Amino acid sequence: SGLLASIPAATADSSKLIYTGFQRSTLCRGNVVASSVADVATADADGKVDASTTESDGGVGKKAVVVGGGPAGALTALYLANLGWHVRVYEAYHAPSPSPSLSPVPSSASLSPTSFPTPTLPSPTSLSPPAAMSPPRPVRDLKYSVVLSRRGLDALEGAGVTLPEDGVVRLEGSVRHENDKRSFSGQLKGAVAVDRGTIADAIISSAVAKYPQGGRHGMNQTGGSIAFLYQRAVHAVDFTARIAHFSSTGTESEGLESAPYDLLVGADGVNSAVRGQLRDDGAVTVEQNTNQMLFKTVRLPAQTPLPPVVPKGEKKVESKSPEEMEKQAATFRRCVHTWPKGIVSIIAPPDPLGTLTGVIILPGKDMGKAAAKNWTWDRVKTKDDVLAMFSECFPDAFGDDVVGSGGGGGGGGGFSLPSDEECARILAQTPRKGGVTTTCSRITAHGGSVALVGDAAHSMWPTLGQGCNAALESAQYLSAALESSPGNQVSALEYFEKVRLPQVQAAGRLSEAGFGGTAGKGFFFAQ
Repeated sequence: SGLLASIPAATADSSKLIYTGFQRSTLCRGNVVASSVADVATADADGKVDASTTESDGGVGKKAVVVGGGPAGALTALYLANLGWHVRVYEAYHAPSPSPSLSPVPSSASLSPTSFPTPTLPSPTSLSPPAAMSPPRPVRDLKYSVVLSRRGLDALEGAGVTLPEDGVVRLEGSVRHENDKRSFSGQLKGAVAVDRGTIADAIISSAVAKYPQGGRHGMNQTGGSIAFLYQRAVHAVDFTARIAHFSSTGTESEGLESAPYDLLVGADGVNSAVRGQLRDDGAVTVEQNTNQMLFKTVRLPAQTPLPPVVPKGEKKVESKSPEEMEKQAATFRRCVHTWPKGIVSIIAPPDPLGTLTGVIILPGKDMGKAAAKNWTWDRVKTKDDVLAMFSECFPDAFGDDVVGSGGGGGGGGGFSLPSDEECARILAQTPRKGGVTTTCSRITAHGGSVALVGDAAHSMWPTLGQGCNAALESAQYLSAALESSPGNQVSALEYFEKVRLPQVQAAGRLSEAGFGGTAGKGFFFAQ
């Protein structure tokens, strides 16, 4: 397809394939499906494809099982359905929305047997009992936003997904708060800040709209279909017979449910059960490295530019007009704000509420000298501790130049500090690890019948802001590879792995290094 064909064949085996050829896909839009890589030549500059070259039966009638209903899994399912696949998405947790149009499928019996038949369950003696699943723990912290660059947005648009305007903030840049200064950079202009749930909801809503039938299972003119099934965790996979078995995570056990597949996609996150079974099967080796930094979330008021400070005895700087000041303030409201204080920091993208939803990042207690010399969450036990930390490290984060920011008392330089409510919410959270890099020896297996995408294949530290972008892009790449070899799934998945694996491995290494060492000097978001 357009994405894969844009990479020169001469460099296909090279480790230099680090984010090359990232152009907007000319294919996979709407119901347009190209029949081969050669058909890319028929696309004009606007991305339109000659209708005479858009027929393909590469995925029509085939069955795909996607494990994981987050952004990577849902987008992969939509791309596959657009290619004519019959797709089932299994998610361990409950449906993401109370909307009737997104209600979960109650059982396989409600699905069309002609489009995706349910086989007889295996003998109980052939499978071990379902593993106990604990319910999700109560969440006290905020949903924090991710930053989608052009690459992540292109992956969504390639499948026909549009993010809701009231759920995103279109960024103008970033602002660095350091040493009583606020420095603006336009680096992130064109990217969007959005929370992960909004991304998943937008993808699922697009899928339901395109493949209707009570919002649960549908088929359209592409020949494809999608079913979203919730509270079902992968229990075991028979890679030889190509059947995945699922157990219920709901309050009422429904026994084991089996799903045959032509393609199994593991999109079930950093602790992927599919990847774990591939590892136990000897099909893949996995290395993971956990970032020892710990974070909690925080809600900050909208930030505004500070007025220029005139040293005593110097000529007064001419003040800006109210219009200019408002324009600059509006720009600041559409910026990612960062507070670097050595290895202690806050990263806070804007949210649709007009505030900032950020993460406070502190070293873990096991980080030796780094922990001894800095604030750690073990030291933040009371409201006074929270106030002291902000006063010392992030004094202007709750700046008093913002009306309604609240304040638990005066901070250094006349700035406000967190309210009692915000202090209580910070203290109630359990610190979370800053990220895990996952490096797999392979991201396909078993003769082209299994693929890994998203964090299951290539989780990474958040230092470059690439985790979600890479996850969405891998869904697009998998689709592009299947387009490139219609009727030859084995070849398609070999191509997907050949191109994509070195890229995501490099991204993971770069996230650990902070892109050449800049992690120790501030923040860098790759495009």
